[in-house]
Amino acid sequence: SWNAPQYGEALSAQVIAPTLSAVTAGDNLIVHWAMRFTAELPRNDYRVLLHLQGNPTPYDGGILYSTGDEPLCELAYTPQALQDVTIIQQLILPIPADLEAGEYHLAMGFYTPDDFTRLPVSPSENPHDYLNAWQLEVTE
Repeated sequence: SWNAPQYGEALSAQVIAPTLSAVTAGDNLIVHWAMRFTAELPRNDYRVLLHLQGNPTPYDGGILYSTGDEPLCELAYTPQALQDVTIIQQLILPIPADLEAGEYHLAMGFYTPDDFTRLPVSPSENPHDYLNAWQLEVTE
């Protein structure tokens, strides 16, 4: 069954395997996520936010280690996206070579590039409209 977090009133999404849960500093992490749409998006220029964070998060004074933001795939804006299908998209997230070994997570959200307004997330984990979408370990 599909029980992914909701973003806005139009889509649900989650990071999925074969995204790795362990990666070596200096490597690239290929992130895969699945999306389902229940309504047309109000705009056609959304971007996915995939940020490598630790604890504390950048919102609490921590460091944003890597970003993999890129446009939502064109298929997301087609009538086919509303026909009970799951759309898979992927991106490459660089892992900094000097990143300390340890536990990190991927923050995931969707936003508009002109004003950085994020789609609201449900269930909400924080006031910044992103979810901790994937846990990973970075090794040296």
